[in-house]
Amino acid sequence: MSIIDFSEIPIKNSKKDLSDEFELFARDYLEMKGFTIINGPDRGPDLGRDLIVEEQLDGIIGNVKRRWLVSCKHFAHRGKAVGKSDEIDINDRVKSNNCDGFLGFYSTLPSSPLVKKLEGLKKVNFVIFDKEKISNDLCRSSDETNLFRRYFPKSYDKYNTQNPTPSNIFEKEFKLKCDNCGQDLHEIGNGVLAFGKKDDMIEDIYVACKGKCDRILQSKFSQRGLHDLWDELGNLKAPLGFLRWLLKTENHLLEMYSLDTKAREKLNYILISSFQQVSRDHTNDEIQKYGQPSSVNSVY
Repeated sequence: MSIIDFSEIPIKNSKKDLSDEFELFARDYLEMKGFTIINGPDRGPDLGRDLIVEEQLDGIIGNVKRRWLVSCKHFAHRGKAVGKSDEIDINDRVKSNNCDGFLGFYSTLPSSPLVKKLEGLKKVNFVIFDKEKISNDLCRSSDETNLFRRYFPKSYDKYNTQNPTPSNIFEKEFKLKCDNCGQDLHEIGNGVLAFGKKDDMIEDIYVACKGKCDRILQSKFSQRGLHDLWDELGNLKAPLGFLRWLLKTENHLLEMYSLDTKAREKLNYILISSFQQVSRDHTNDEIQKYGQPSSVNSVY
């Protein structure tokens, strides 16, 4: 299922002010991809094309420019694939517009007969940007994300809820790396948090990947005479999970044991790194009022 609901873009001529919205989206998307826009959307006769774009191919000997005729088909509201009969006279349209290739830009998918028709074209390159390719591209970087948010605000909000990013409370992102192999545990999505205790003192803490890394670090604790208490690091990534873990730690662990200075510093870093994953962004007013801490110590 596509990440993006393309029906958020109105059908052509369904609204007076947004009659060419899908073509405008195609223009902005292709420009973002690195194409040069030669002819953009207009309200006159389209002469068999919606846009004409150009790409530059850098070779060892020299550079070559390739010009594409762009055909936009917005069938998302009907849930209809783009069929063979929806793209007629492709060769003639490409040649009459002095282009080298055909670029289909579709809010659904091309039908099998259309794909076969395109594959049978002689001396005409073709490429299809369908809903799946476009959706995947829009989730990759800040430029794509801005386009995603502008044209598909509802889909963007839904995606952002299901794919949270670290908040902007701090000037930098606090990575939480496995103490054995150095892998980013936030990227993995889970791991082990272990406390090394001796008598009534927590002397050390480690975070690790589950399995081999955890066993290696657990063995090192044992060699130092430390007994480990552990928990799922993933419990700290969900807002309610973070709050419950914090209260559990405060009510039980810290009442039973004292923390060595280095262990307390490590715990503080882990909590701040985890909090960054579950908290919301600061507003501009809040940044001005509280500032943006750049280190663990500057939080206090």
